[in-house]
Amino acid sequence: MYSLVVRLFVLVLLCPCADIPIPPHNLTKPPVWNCSNSNSFRYTCIDGYVRKVGTSNLIWCSNLLETNAWTSLS
Repeated sequence: MYSLVVRLFVLVLLCPCADIPIPPHNLTKPPVWNCSNSNSFRYTCIDGYVRKVGTSNLIWCSNLLETNAWTSLS
């Protein structure tokens, strides 16, 4: 039981957006994300498309005003 409580506590601290789905984005592959990998997500373009130069495909979990949310693409 102690092990489960510790594991849940670590998950909440390291992965605050675990329950928040990653927003889909046009012309990208469907988001597949595992909280154990990191607290960020990098979109991948569908076949035949590439990311526009000077833009970012990275979003991360942010805690603004006591609310966890994924940042938007810039």
